[in-house]
Amino acid sequence: MERYLLAAVLLIVAVGIAVVLDRRRRPTSVPSRRFRLPTHFDRLDLPEPELPWLLAIFTSTTCDTCRGVVEAAQPLRSETVGVAELPFQLHRSLHDKYEIEAVPAALLVDRAGEVQASWLGVIEPGDLWGRVSELVADDDAG
Repeated sequence: MERYLLAAVLLIVAVGIAVVLDRRRRPTSVPSRRFRLPTHFDRLDLPEPELPWLLAIFTSTTCDTCRGVVEAAQPLRSETVGVAELPFQLHRSLHDKYEIEAVPAALLVDRAGEVQASWLGVIEPGDLWGRVSELVADDDAG
């Protein structure tokens, strides 16, 4: 009987130690953070403010994903749509002004300075082109 009691106590102690060690190894969860993008933009902060649509792309020179977004946006450049890359290292004041905390961040700004579409992170070229084309076509029709 003593053997069973000793075995039970040792088992409980072993399980307790395993639980404590497991908790120490498990990383603490990091709360997810939602980044907010601006809803209004001063068009004079961008080159070509006279164009009907401006696509502002906030980037960083150290961001590989940012390069892909900028490349995907270049075919949109036209008499109607201006495209401006705003790397943090060169345009920190704009990143601060619009509280851009993550890149790449792209904002499509209309004539009134209202952000009509925005993207954060990886952007599929087809999604970007489709949304910009849709908004520009609606603006031309209206």
